[in-house]
Amino acid sequence: MQPKSFSKRCIYAIPSIAHTTRFFYIADPLLNEKELRFSKHGSVHGAFAQHYVKAKIFAEKYHKRMTGAFRRRMPGDYDKIARFNS
Repeated sequence: MQPKSFSKRCIYAIPSIAHTTRFFYIADPLLNEKELRFSKHGSVHGAFAQHYVKAKIFAEKYHKRMTGAFRRRMPGDYDKIARFNS
């Protein structure tokens, strides 16, 4: 029996993933299997759509979830620091 490729294992893993970083760390190695490497999240998102969603390997909803999770994460990473009353 042949071992499953990383991409086939990810098809089953993505639906249960809620955290945006995990989306990135699944999409990035999938792209690495195709010898594609990127240093920015936006590039990974676009390449994932081009090579996996457009090719119908993954449903478009997973790309939308990945980009939506990333947009929701951005304010927490880059907005002004909240003030707390003591």
